[in-house]
Amino acid sequence: MSGLHTENLTKRFGDLVAVEDVSLTVEAGELLCLLGPSGCGKSTTLRMLAGLETPTEGEVYINDTEVTDQPPYKQDSSMVFQEWALFPHKSVIENVAFGLKMQGMDKKARREKAREMLEVMEMGEFGDASPTDLSGGQQQRVALARSLATESPVLLLDEPLSNLDKRLKEQMQIEIKEIHSQFQRTTIHVTHDQDEAFTIGDKIGIMNDGRLVQVGPPREVYNNPKNKFVEEFLGETNFIKGSVEQVVSDGVVVSTGIGEPIRIPLQNRSITEGDRIHVSIRPEILSLEPATAETNTVRADGSHNFTATGTVTNLLYRGSTVRYYVDVGDTSMFVEKTVGDSSIDEGSTVELQWQATGLLCFDRSGDKIKVQS
Repeated sequence: MSGLHTENLTKRFGDLVAVEDVSLTVEAGELLCLLGPSGCGKSTTLRMLAGLETPTEGEVYINDTEVTDQPPYKQDSSMVFQEWALFPHKSVIENVAFGLKMQGMDKKARREKAREMLEVMEMGEFGDASPTDLSGGQQQRVALARSLATESPVLLLDEPLSNLDKRLKEQMQIEIKEIHSQFQRTTIHVTHDQDEAFTIGDKIGIMNDGRLVQVGPPREVYNNPKNKFVEEFLGETNFIKGSVEQVVSDGVVVSTGIGEPIRIPLQNRSITEGDRIHVSIRPEILSLEPATAETNTVRADGSHNFTATGTVTNLLYRGSTVRYYVDVGDTSMFVEKTVGDSSIDEGSTVELQWQATGLLCFDRSGDKIKVQS
């Protein structure tokens, strides 16, 4: 039984299509992170799931029961908002008990339940405090306790960590994952933060321009992005534009303009000479070493191994790693290494090396082209 399911969910505001034809299934007890850039429709989708927005088209099902036209208070879901929406004139325990009061639970029982949830969230000592006296992380725990207290089978989280600093955000990511493991509620967590989605989600759903582009486990989505948008959005990479110069028995020969043509073992037989493709070279497949020659070009051997010689133009220290920006001809590439290699500095001539089997390739329309292993 699915915990939550949508069919062709669409939302229009006049001529603006905010969400278009979203069909999504979240299994009971699963945590899905809905990920995408600002304005892609993920929060509007969540509001339709919560009953706060009425879909223009499509249906919403919770535990296989249609709830599309039901108001929020009749739906089996609870929501944590980006601003947490705590009542400043009520105490912490009154905030947590509020949903239970709306459900008709008597005062003594709801206070006991609220206190139990505060203990779970390690906030038991703050029951009589005002939410305005709490830190951001503490307010977040209260908002989660309030949603969990109602025991709704579906939990909806609308960018609940966006107002926290980096350290607290990382701490709360772990806590949300642990809370989900404990309570096993069907959960949709909306975020624009890729690291957050990969940390928390059992699955990730990528949205762009109101459409659901790809859904799958984090590792699958990262290793097999459906198109160029997913590849660009999930993480920084080196994109190089190329043109198919020749189709050969085991792939294609691609001219990139930064050295000799490179031979890529593509499986797609529909590729023809003259086709434009984009080649993604992720920094994790690159090695970086000092070079002895200053050729500023790309060279290839017969085994699909490539070497690019270039000049380091900039260094960016990122805590335990250093990002090196390297000019190869007229193209800038980057690679990251752990801190400690002092032999490479700005102005150094270096060699970048990689294998074709680690490349990701996309056609003119942005669809992925499969590379042979």
